[in-house]
Order: sequence, then C-alpha cells, then structure tokens
Amino acid sequence: MSTSKTVLDIEFPNYISAALPYFIIFFVLEQLFALIIKKKDDFLLKDSFSSLSTGLTTIIYEKIVPITLLKSIEFIVVIYIWIHYRIVDIPEDSKLASVATFLLIDFGYYWFHRLAHEVNYMWATHVTHHSSEKYLGPLEWIINTPSHHRVHHGRNPKYIDKNYAGTLIIWDRLFGTFQEEEEEVFFGLVHSLGSSDPTWCQIHHWYDMYKRTKHYPKLTDKIKVYLCGPGWRPGIPRMGLITDIPMPHKGDIAERIGEGLTVLLNTYIISHFMLISIFSIVCLSVYEDELGPTRITCTMAYLYLSLTTFGAIFDKKRYAMTLELIRLVLFIAFTWDALNSTVQYIRLFYFVSSAWVIANHFSGLSFKSKLK
Repeated sequence: MSTSKTVLDIEFPNYISAALPYFIIFFVLEQLFALIIKKKDDFLLKDSFSSLSTGLTTIIYEKIVPITLLKSIEFIVVIYIWIHYRIVDIPEDSKLASVATFLLIDFGYYWFHRLAHEVNYMWATHVTHHSSEKYLGPLEWIINTPSHHRVHHGRNPKYIDKNYAGTLIIWDRLFGTFQEEEEEVFFGLVHSLGSSDPTWCQIHHWYDMYKRTKHYPKLTDKIKVYLCGPGWRPGIPRMGLITDIPMPHKGDIAERIGEGLTVLLNTYIISHFMLISIFSIVCLSVYEDELGPTRITCTMAYLYLSLTTFGAIFDKKRYAMTLELIRLVLFIAFTWDALNSTVQYIRLFYFVSSAWVIANHFSGLSFKSKLK
C-alpha cells in the first residue's frame, strides 16, 4: 500500500494508507489500557468491529470497485485545471499565503461538512462516520476541541447538526451551528443501524431514501427526499423537526446494539479479524508490487468476504457459520501450494478453525440466542 500517489506527474502523500497500521495498533493499545489500567471495557466488541470493518471496506472499494474511478477522475480534473488555468500562483515559502490557504481550506471544510449533514444524498455518504455508539478553557473559543467534536457525534436532540468545524470552531460560532457540551453525550445515529454488515453500513441510507420516495406521489417531494435534510418530510421544515428525534437514555446502547455473543465466539472473531487484517495490510504495504494487481484484488475480495462473514456472525444470521466455513475452506484451497512458513501456520490455524466451526455449526451451539 503505497504511501504516495502520482496524478498528472505530481506526487501526493497518501496519508490514509500510511496511517492505517497505526489505527489498528492504537486501537489495540487503547483497548488493553482500558481493560488493564482502568479495569473496565470502554468498547463494545460488536460496535468496534463495525467501525473498523467499515473503514477497511472503504479501502477495499478503492482497490477493486470501478465506481471509485469517479473519485480519481474528479481529482485529475481539479489538478488539470490547476496546472493549466489557475488564476494565481501561491508562493510556497510565504507565511501569509500559508495562513490564508489554511483558513480558506478550513472554511471550505466547514461548509462541505455541514452540507454532508443537511443534504440527504450527501448524508448517505457520510452516515457511516456517525454509526459508532462509543467514543472516548480559552482555546475552545477558537479550536475544535474533543468536547466540541463529541457534541457533533451526539444523538441528543440538542446536539443534532452542530459543530461541523474541522480545525477552527469559529466557523460554527459565526454561522450559528455551535453547541457547548452541556449534558451527557449519547453517540451514534438517531435510529440505530442494527447491523454489523459492512456493505449495509455503506448503503443503508441510500436504500432508506429510495423507500421514502415510493411513499410520495409528487415528483418534487421525491427530489426533496435527496436534497433536503435526513429528517425532512412533506409539510415540515427542510431540516425536519427536533421533536421527531427520540431522547436517549442510559442503558439504551444494549437495546440498540442487541445481545452479544459468547466469550468463545467473540475470541474466535477477534483472532480471525486481526489475522486477516494484518495479513491483508502486509500484502498491500510490503508485497503489492510483487503480488501484482490480480492477487491484490483477490486479497481485497477475501478481506471483504471475511468482514461480511464476521458481520453476519455478530448479527446472528442463520447462514453465518456456513459462510464462515466457506471462507475458511477458500483460504486453505488457495494457499494449498504455498511454501511460505507463515502461510503454512495460518493454514493450520484455519484447519483447526474449520473443525471447530463444523462441530459448532452442526451441533447448534454457535449462538446462545435465536438466529435470524
């Protein structure tokens, strides 16, 4: 996974690719700190898995889904216009220019982020960022602090559509979207996603908008579903009514996320999730050129299958363990001739896992609660 990319002979740093291994490392360290030092679990395994798998799914899409070409084309067009038709040249060594461009970028981010909440089709691309139910003085008048961003991710009625700023909170103060943290913040979406499927997490709001358009006979109302706020319906303001938003309460996270799995099954998922994630990241960051496009695509497809399978297990789908057995067998089959000792150890682990899945699947011991 290259830490830079070249567009029209101009090289740009690929920050997400470079930071990805650190995301996972610090996630594990933070979890260990919570369990060992604080003596409590600050995370819900199912919720943490959903957040990580959604992020990994985005990377998979960038590698194997053709629609991501649109993003590349957009980037190329912007760079082409800058090369050939820019109005001014900004000196790179100018402190004034650096400050001015920083302010302009931060100002632009505020409005893009605000529109991503207030225009429904744009919210569909941003909604996954708000799906997690858990999160961890004078500067607060200027800088977007953790407290301000907690408010932004809150589902409390008074916190909805507030604090859009990237770095400087002054934009929210200027345009009337600022809100102090005045009561306990309950994180997540107003209406719980109710699934750990990474694909559903990406597309569920598009499907919801489509279903809503079928209820409205007028073409203008159908269009407004996509262009107004997520809470809009005919006869009410563009951004919906604050009274339509349910008031959260302590203990409702368990109700929203649902019953957990057994300790043994949680351990199984965590071990396989970490294994396939690290394996895929190593393939991308170390062996991408050596493996070539076809094998990298297959690796990404297998990672996607794994994330989907783990999500099905968390959601207690009837087909989950059958899909997991297929996933295990596929890895064993495709690495059968591999002589690398690390791959051989992983394959042995998959053999043992297959035996465990078969025993649990056919004995009906996979889940404590009723399957869906």
